[in-house]
Amino acid sequence: MNILYKITIILGVLFLLYHVVLHRLTKVPITITPKKYYKNLFANFDFKDNLIFYELGCGWGDFMFAVNKLSRPKKTIGYELSLIHVLFIKTKSFLTKSNIEVKNKNFLHTDLSDGDIFYLFLVKPVVKKAWEKIKKECQPGTIVITLADKIDGAEYLKKIPSNPKNPKTSYFYIYKV
Repeated sequence: MNILYKITIILGVLFLLYHVVLHRLTKVPITITPKKYYKNLFANFDFKDNLIFYELGCGWGDFMFAVNKLSRPKKTIGYELSLIHVLFIKTKSFLTKSNIEVKNKNFLHTDLSDGDIFYLFLVKPVVKKAWEKIKKECQPGTIVITLADKIDGAEYLKKIPSNPKNPKTSYFYIYKV
């Protein structure tokens, strides 16, 4: 067995262990919005320029980078608890000269009042907490987009299929504060 193969195996195991420990500490799995879902959302929702966009639980940041390509947000801010993901996004943002800022903090303990649009793809109990926080802190008219889960007790404005060709697809739900 060559040394490169051994290093690859060790790094893979360490990466897996890191995610298992992170999940045990946060009780939140790493969930990623499939890139193929963006197309239909972007075709059916207008991400206006010069707004402040937040992604709460941004993972690898793919959704934020896609929004930045599509529109010209005043600021794009992501919150992520995984340090590996935060470092990756910071590096990618630097290399691509994006105006993306990512914070290694729990968004439930920070001020989100300047946000215009929020994107959430999180577990249902965390989505509910985020919705309550956004309603409390943000201006009327603030938009919240969720994937897969409706927010209990809230009425959505629009429901957009993530993959219109699949009848069993999940949906994006758009809410207004």
